[in-house]
Amino acid sequence: MNDDNISTIAANWWANKIRETTPSTESKIGVFKKYLSVLIHDNYSKNGSVTISIRNDVPNRILIEALLNAKLFSNKYIWQCRYEMKITPNLISVYDQYGCLQECLSVWFTRARKCPLLYFNIII
Repeated sequence: MNDDNISTIAANWWANKIRETTPSTESKIGVFKKYLSVLIHDNYSKNGSVTISIRNDVPNRILIEALLNAKLFSNKYIWQCRYEMKITPNLISVYDQYGCLQECLSVWFTRARKCPLLYFNIII
């Protein structure tokens, strides 16, 4: 799996969370998803891992940039989405506001199986 797939999977997950919590247009979510995917790809390529989060009602820099670009930053409902996503070469994991693992995708397992369909497995 290449960096583009990893960034697309992560951006789709965040876009779905915004859909669940935000009364917004699909075009704005599409802009958010594309821009977030580019930011994830750039950061992942540079650092080898990425953390994306909303902690204590404050999103990190990557989410702020994507939300501002899509004009979703002022929407108060997005702050209800308190998650942290860690993207590493072998694992994408999502934690709730208490640090409990909620979802994960083994990138290594997917690579080994050469599976074209990627999805998150719900832990709970």
